Amino acid sequence: MKITLIMSEQNEPETISTLSAALTQFIDYTGQTLRAHDVQMRSQQEQINSLFEGQRTLTQNMQDLIALQRDVVTRIDTTIMRIDEMQSEIRGLQTENRRMIEEFIDRREPPEETDP
Repeated sequence: MKITLIMSEQNEPETISTLSAALTQFIDYTGQTLRAHDVQMRSQQEQINSLFEGQRTLTQNMQDLIALQRDVVTRIDTTIMRIDEMQSEIRGLQTENRRMIEEFIDRREPPEETDP
């Protein structure tokens, strides 16, 4: 806003009135601008707080996921060890089975020969 005033005794009251009106406009504009900036800053602060809360939630979820992954790895390791044990048991049973079959075959008496 540009105000051009020429001071003279005859327009002094008009000049004071114009200056007063301009000052009132400036104060109103400044107040509105400050209120608008305050609203904008509060909104941005709420967004920042929301982002921080989301980050905290994400961090907690990641920690939970890491714990679950460790649990899964432990369970897989345990399962693999148990499978290895079972395979060893099966091999042992197969060996024992072969030995028993061979003993059975060896103990069988040869078939009797018949004379014609």
